[in-house]
Amino acid sequence: MVAPASGPHAQSKTPAPAPAAAPAANRGEISKPSTGLVYSVARSLADIEAAWGLVYRAYMRSGLISPNPARLHTQPQAVGPHTMVVAGRIGPVAVSTLSAYLDTEAGLPLDAVYPDEMRARRDAGRKLAEGGLFADRRARLTRSADSLFDLMRFVVLFAYCFGADDLMIGVHPRHAPFYRRFLGFEVAGPEKSYSVVNDNPVVLMEMNLAARFADEPRRRGIAYFEQHPLTADDFAQRYTFPPAEVEASALGEFLQMKPA
Repeated sequence: MVAPASGPHAQSKTPAPAPAAAPAANRGEISKPSTGLVYSVARSLADIEAAWGLVYRAYMRSGLISPNPARLHTQPQAVGPHTMVVAGRIGPVAVSTLSAYLDTEAGLPLDAVYPDEMRARRDAGRKLAEGGLFADRRARLTRSADSLFDLMRFVVLFAYCFGADDLMIGVHPRHAPFYRRFLGFEVAGPEKSYSVVNDNPVVLMEMNLAARFADEPRRRGIAYFEQHPLTADDFAQRYTFPPAEVEASALGEFLQMKPA
């Protein structure tokens, strides 16, 4: 389902300090010479399918999903202008990716596993965003962890810039300490099995964005994000999923196979 672009996320905020303006052509693109990676926001359907094709291959390799003819993996609630997809590339090849989605009337993927916890936050007036669909083609764990840190910068600052109060993620329980220690996520729900990834275990975690950007001292990850900030302008050229283009694509084929 493609959600409308209008709504509570039209207004944005920017974490301090604000960065110097980048050339318009390079908005949403960050180079990391130490790794050879260039991180950029997906601007086209080809970018999206490259990123979610990488997710498909990584999840297949880990036994998390079953094969499908489109050779893509995403969630229907992630398809729409409320979504931002970032990828780390070496040349034209995507080697790592992560997605973020603002809340809409269609809900978020984690509603399927944690409906009560998600509803309670909405009922309290909290605006939610979710991060997910992480994948890395490299086998070395240290390289994947380094890349995840940079990808999370885009996800956290996208949610923050577009008015979310809480960023929700679902992670394997053994990874929860990393998110708690370096980014200040807190456990928000009990361990459950997640049918989308072949009933592997998942735990719900949340980041109170305003609180984390006000912490003294800052968590290591938050301090890094503030030292390398992004603004709403960096996300302005993200792909908006025009319905006609999506429907005629491999992504459209995949969505036809998935329940709404």
